Amino acid sequence: MLLARDFDVKKASEMWKHWVKFHEETKPWAILESYIAPELKAGKAFVSGFDREKHPIIYAVPRRHVAGEIDRQITKTFFIY
Repeated sequence: MLLARDFDVKKASEMWKHWVKFHEETKPWAILESYIAPELKAGKAFVSGFDREKHPIIYAVPRRHVAGEIDRQITKTFFIY
């Protein structure tokens, strides 16, 4: 984080606080694929492979999103996933 903020400790500290707050609020590690199944079935994203650490590389296809069709919270959770 220091590198991202040009070694400014104060800015890096603020960045870290925002990161922690985001993770506490959204709990991205707890999102299950079954919860966002409607979004995946709609073809809004696909797995293109895996990175060096075996995490899936997911590409989103925004043109397949129809506003108001699926609950906003599910859509938000889908993009966090």
